Amino acid sequence: MCDQNNAKNETDWSVVENIKNLTPYPPAALQSPSQTALGEKGPLLEWGEASGIGDGAFPSVALNKDISLTVHEGGAFNAQLFYNTGPIRGGFGDAIPYDSGGYPFIAMNDNGQLVEVHQSGFDLYYRVGKIHQDGTVTWGPSLWFDNGHWSSVAINNLGAVIEVHNNGANQLYYNIGTISGDKILWNKKAVNYDNGYTPSITLNNNGLVLECHVESLHRRLRNKIGLVKTNENGELKIEWDYNIWYDDGAAPSISINDAGNVVEVHQSGASYDLYYRVGQYSDYSGSVAWSDQNGIRYDGGRLPRVAINQNGQIKEVHQSEAAPTIWFRDGLIYWPTQDLDRSAVASADVMAALNSIPVIGSVAATSIDPPMIGQQASNAQPDPRGSD
Repeated sequence: MCDQNNAKNETDWSVVENIKNLTPYPPAALQSPSQTALGEKGPLLEWGEASGIGDGAFPSVALNKDISLTVHEGGAFNAQLFYNTGPIRGGFGDAIPYDSGGYPFIAMNDNGQLVEVHQSGFDLYYRVGKIHQDGTVTWGPSLWFDNGHWSSVAINNLGAVIEVHNNGANQLYYNIGTISGDKILWNKKAVNYDNGYTPSITLNNNGLVLECHVESLHRRLRNKIGLVKTNENGELKIEWDYNIWYDDGAAPSISINDAGNVVEVHQSGASYDLYYRVGQYSDYSGSVAWSDQNGIRYDGGRLPRVAINQNGQIKEVHQSEAAPTIWFRDGLIYWPTQDLDRSAVASADVMAALNSIPVIGSVAATSIDPPMIGQQASNAQPDPRGSD
């Protein structure tokens, strides 16, 4: 069951959401922070109240500028897979079946394109989809693409797709490709990029890649940064930097937007406590500067997943500690004004200061039904992938 003691939050979202209109987002002075932690100069994350979605297990969530989407198992491994759609902030609609399998993961871009991955035994499958204004999804076929466990996927507005997984032992691999219609034109071979378990991947529209995973031993969480480039054959590839230990825990999930705002969630390695980190990616340092030195507990549960959109709005989902039920939280990254006491944020005392800020209004939704993109790609390998 969700931790109800931490579920109450009386935040006035219309106020908090517009703090970013009063200061540069992010502040110009912080767009290239030093390699040290941001500390009290960093962004903050305000959570809404935890609410239930329904029965299910192993949830994943995607969020764009208009709509949110979650996928999950029906409960038992290799059971039916379901999706729910909902607004940027607020609850989800009814669960709709779309496939069978286990450990699903979903990613979505601002054009409404979806990529879903899941496994059946040791086989990995993907589906390309399209989400519409009414919350319905049109799915392409379910297609095999690799073998492995714990698959995670990311997509950007250019139709670039990155998938990461564990090979069942201690090795992590990535696949990269481009959407073409209802298929992905994958590069021919998966690439071994690191060692570890339970990877999570995120990609923004600048080609910046952030990955996190659990180290082989000691429950250490590692963050790895990369950049999408093109190889000598015209195929997409990732140039990786070294990995950095940033916390301890299990089952991490990470997400970044074009402003470089980063949010990460994970489960404790020894309990059902859930923690989050928030930070800012800097081109200057080539790293993520975290606002706090350690993760901050925000709920109880297991297997958390998180997504952030271009406005700093956040959707988090997780499974209950015991029963196969799924919960979600809304959140928002914002930069406090200089005269705001950072230590008071996330407490009731700060709401008086926030409520004195005039409400400017929310971002209006726009159409998410343009033609599918990425169909003109001609430099990727055909699908299904051939043998080398």
